[in-house]
Amino acid sequence: MLGPNAMDRVVGHSLRSVLVKTFIRIIVGLSIVLSLGLSGCGGDNGNKNPFNLSNLGEIQLDPQQTVYAVEIGQVTIGEFLDFPIRIVNVGTADLTVSSIQVEYEVPAEGDTHGDAFVLETGGIEEPVVIAPLGGLDGSTGVEEHNVTIRFTRQQDYLGRVATLTIESDSRSDEKLKIEFSEQNTTAVAQVGPAVLDFGVVPIDDEGERFVQAVNTGATDLIIDGFRLSGNSDFAFHVGEMSWPSSEETLFKVSLPEPIVVPEGEVVQLRVTFSPKNPEAAAGEVVIYANDTKGEHPVTLLANQNVPCVQITPSEVAFGGKLVGTKSELPVEISSCGAAPLKIYGARMDEEKSATDFILRYDNIDGIDPETGIDPLAPLVLEVNESIELIVEYVPDSISPLDAENKPIPDEGILLIDTNGIEGAVEVSVSGAGINVACPIAIATVKEGEEVIPQTTLHLQGDQSYSPSGLNIKNWLWSVEQVLGSTSIFIPSPTFNNPVFEVNVAGYYEFTLVVTDSANVESCEPAVIPVVVVPDEAIHVELLWTTAGDLDMEDEGEGNGSDMDLHFAHPFSNGPDIDGFLSFPGGALNNPSTVGDPWFDTTFDCFWYNKEPNWGTFNPEFNDNPSLDLDDIDGWGPENLNINIPEEGITYRVGVHYWDDHGFGESLATVRVYIYGVLDTEVVDVPVVDRDMWFVAEIPWVAGTTKTQILLDENDAYFMTPNYQNPMFLSQ
Repeated sequence: MLGPNAMDRVVGHSLRSVLVKTFIRIIVGLSIVLSLGLSGCGGDNGNKNPFNLSNLGEIQLDPQQTVYAVEIGQVTIGEFLDFPIRIVNVGTADLTVSSIQVEYEVPAEGDTHGDAFVLETGGIEEPVVIAPLGGLDGSTGVEEHNVTIRFTRQQDYLGRVATLTIESDSRSDEKLKIEFSEQNTTAVAQVGPAVLDFGVVPIDDEGERFVQAVNTGATDLIIDGFRLSGNSDFAFHVGEMSWPSSEETLFKVSLPEPIVVPEGEVVQLRVTFSPKNPEAAAGEVVIYANDTKGEHPVTLLANQNVPCVQITPSEVAFGGKLVGTKSELPVEISSCGAAPLKIYGARMDEEKSATDFILRYDNIDGIDPETGIDPLAPLVLEVNESIELIVEYVPDSISPLDAENKPIPDEGILLIDTNGIEGAVEVSVSGAGINVACPIAIATVKEGEEVIPQTTLHLQGDQSYSPSGLNIKNWLWSVEQVLGSTSIFIPSPTFNNPVFEVNVAGYYEFTLVVTDSANVESCEPAVIPVVVVPDEAIHVELLWTTAGDLDMEDEGEGNGSDMDLHFAHPFSNGPDIDGFLSFPGGALNNPSTVGDPWFDTTFDCFWYNKEPNWGTFNPEFNDNPSLDLDDIDGWGPENLNINIPEEGITYRVGVHYWDDHGFGESLATVRVYIYGVLDTEVVDVPVVDRDMWFVAEIPWVAGTTKTQILLDENDAYFMTPNYQNPMFLSQ
């Protein structure tokens, strides 16, 4: 391992952080090779070396418990409960499991439905070799070994016991014993269904479903609270009281009067869904009861497979048109959902539309061009099918001018009635009557109006024209972009077809103004809205501002401060530099783990380890995180994504101020998106050079989460100053 002085001698003080990071990769690789080489060297030389490859296997169970109290009331007589146990190797060398046995003595009274405890799966006839979790070159071991203990409920309770014994060459727990004991029935809640699907619920309507709780135990079941997370349109009800999903319901809500369910009886718990937008919704309700399980989660789903309508363009803008001349613009209606779209009608709203606008149905099979769509025989579009309508505009007079001498346009509303969750869609239509033919700005974006982060938009303005036949001389693009985005037009905002990279999630509005060869400016600008929405299950963004960096557009090493985003798996375990006795998050942490989760070269996703493999080795299964941007010259963003998070674990998010390059303190902002929806945002947190900020934990349970921002006992952020991992030195 190289310390700071040795690093200076090798790379020199003048090298920048990118070169240092590259050098660190070489040093880390050499360290691993040397450590493996030394540990395998032959020769005794009179020295004892207890840490060799023959005794560094370490057994660990998942779940990590050695005592199981089996509540028999969880199943009926003759039915069974399975207890799966995963055996993994958390050491650095192969682990050999030599024996797996279950010891169970049938009581004198006998068992009525076969043996109460059996080793259902995972027994072995010869030793099994398990490779280390992080992998080991040359190992032929398996990744893990799974066993299942099955308990079958008998006619009578007799306090039965069994012992599972696992023998191995683990450096600890060579003979690991797991105890199982039969416990007499008390209150037992059977809560279902596991998934409560509301189907399709129209906007501003209310769907209603019920969670059923049955007491299969021998004493009263008491339901004393609940927890509700996910989409805010879900609500939980007890009597006349209701609780919409909110920050208040993210933690246990105690009922004013607990619900008592006698033995063998059932209670219905009401949940509603009242959508305010057309998006698919997901959530979770957890029922708290006095049985041994204590918590009973139910997944909530709504509007998952629904018809969807997409209108292109979202606004129909004719701009300035000579009085008495006819202009036409197409309107495309597309079926964008997971079910066929039915169109019941399309018309101009007579009360809200100028008479200068006319809707035409040209060349649409089955539609009378004179009468349009019959509501009793709707037009059906299969998924991804589309039709095109024509809006015609003939201004009959010159539009008046506003205070800036701009024409006040004629306006209209195109109404499209469908079975989509949006219901009736309104499309704004506008145009102005003029007596001088000003040029028409036409702007499009090749990638569409909804994209994912890191998309390079190809903006097109070369379709702009002058009705008088003059050439378009100048194009001028501008953008209102989301806070924190610093992207620019390439090659310039005066290019007719520039590109623009959208790296930060949110709403962007692009505007184009054109000028013709007579120096006449377009009567109205062309406006394109673009929404940037992450398409991964978890999307984390890091952005920052630095007061000392006066030029946010300059690029290159050293031209701005360098901050780094970290995303750690629970297995991540680096040196304990921050001094915490355990990770701040709490319950899901391994109590034996006191190291920091940062800079682990396998289980921390950061600039050195951008695309780790934490899931299956199948490359078609997108279950690994990726750091998609590593910004080294200031302002960010840095983006991290994972599409299929691992069930039941907690991910950790950190920010490290790698090198301020002399620009000083920065204000960091972290945003966490879950399924494209902003879940949590922490804005403008002050950090200085080499600070390590433990930002948040993301517990992933039942396919959803609520990000937990971490604060210490003084309600301050977990910030460790002068944080430098000895294997990763910034300078």
